[in-house]
Amino acid sequence: MKSDKISYPVLATLIASAIASIAAKVKTGDWKKWSNVIPKIWSLIIGAVIFLWFIGIVVWKRYRKIRSHKPYPSLRVSVLGWQDIDTVDHAGVIWRVRISKDDGFFDIDQIPASALNIALTPRCPKRGTELEESDRFWGGYTWKCVNFDFQKNNRGSFSTEAASVEKKAKRKWETRRHV
Repeated sequence: MKSDKISYPVLATLIASAIASIAAKVKTGDWKKWSNVIPKIWSLIIGAVIFLWFIGIVVWKRYRKIRSHKPYPSLRVSVLGWQDIDTVDHAGVIWRVRISKDDGFFDIDQIPASALNIALTPRCPKRGTELEESDRFWGGYTWKCVNFDFQKNNRGSFSTEAASVEKKAKRKWETRRHV
């Protein structure tokens, strides 16, 4: 890691001085003389190396981001289990809205919206089975059905989408009483 702290500033200084030198040559018109001195093949090779170096940095940073994927946020635990009370369609999949059996709600009309919980793994809209999530290399996630007949690419993970679903479900629950 120390080499990164040293090499980046040195490399940035070299690149900045090269850019300043090239800009001066372009401004004065001297670049025409210098372009004839360097063979075209070397110009192409240097350009290709710089391009591949840039692509390598982008790929390496994305690879490190995928490998450092953070786990789901802390989850609510229910000792007696969960009871599904509703579903919400969101992002092309089905999300289960549930309440904890620990809360002791026997009358469905007495359940406050704050007691609702969203199951973190959504269900396949075709089969109803839980989906699996995997990272895509260039960002986002792929949600797949274990039956392999459904696949969806999504920008958000299960946990980020579950937060949006929870808001939708709470609003749906609050307005259902007034209908």
